[in-house]
Amino acid sequence: MAKEHDCAGMLVVLWTGLGDVITSLPAVRALRERYPAARVALMGAAPLAALLRDTVAFGDFAPLDMRLLTGNRDRLPEEDRRRLAGFLRDGGFDLVVSFPSSAALGASAREAGARYLEFSNVADPPVEAVERALELARLAGADTADRIPRIVVGEAARRRADRFLREHDLAGRPAAGLHPGGSHAGKRWPASSFAAAGNAIARRYGARIVLFEGPADRDAAEEVRAGLDAAPVDVRGVDLAELAALLARTAFLLCNDSGPMHLAAAVGTPVVAIFGHSDPLNWGPCGDRHEIVRRAVPCGPCPPETARACPTAECVRGVTVDDVLAGVEALVRRRPGCFPA
Repeated sequence: MAKEHDCAGMLVVLWTGLGDVITSLPAVRALRERYPAARVALMGAAPLAALLRDTVAFGDFAPLDMRLLTGNRDRLPEEDRRRLAGFLRDGGFDLVVSFPSSAALGASAREAGARYLEFSNVADPPVEAVERALELARLAGADTADRIPRIVVGEAARRRADRFLREHDLAGRPAAGLHPGGSHAGKRWPASSFAAAGNAIARRYGARIVLFEGPADRDAAEEVRAGLDAAPVDVRGVDLAELAALLARTAFLLCNDSGPMHLAAAVGTPVVAIFGHSDPLNWGPCGDRHEIVRRAVPCGPCPPETARACPTAECVRGVTVDDVLAGVEALVRRRPGCFPA
């Protein structure tokens, strides 16, 4: 195991998907705790910087060059590779921990004299998401018993969320969040079903519906919006830090297996999550505050490439509105403070 003084500077390269980043937070936290005196920098997708600023004690945040993430086929021009090695050398990084695998990054790290660890170094990796990330941290001598991902919402994002709630007459009012997005059809419950569930939730609990829409969710969100009896409060075009703050203010989030599902859970908001092809034991929201809704099918769970090619997606489309409302009811019974009587 490396000694604490062996690491004066550490670069942690994050996964690209929001859900993957959230589930890796216990591992990042373990690395930070294992090397408390080290200067830590993060490298990742630019929108993550504001989200993680108050969660991970890091100094610099470097944008991730996506050309690094093509596995063993990556070919970074020599000039760019030398520039990357210079960045690592000048930054004083003697340890680079990369969740995504990158031959180019590994070569540059070694040229800079840094120890390089990536996920492909993990022998027989577990499939459970948090444990999978922790295995990489363990290679760097770090571990933790605290396996729950947590996001700390910063003061600036909290103020923006408060202003949004006031402007939309939501301050002090019960709000239920809907997020109909998902990375592919095998993860997306039909938008018309989201609308039907939203109408039932509004009637049963007197809740305002807050519709969360990301850049890739426009069509699904528009269909949900058209099917709702009352106009929802729309959340779109916000950065990840403000999204986290707004999710923290909803009573619960009804969603598919998605990045916002993990983000909501990480800020302490319970979720009712609809799962299709993926296994919630491996990819579900962490903690015991949540409800999982799924329809068992003989062919599931299945890998993403199979789900993307599936012509029926029965695993997710077979989930009924009543199934989801039963999940909401179970969550509300366990959390009677969700909505005022």
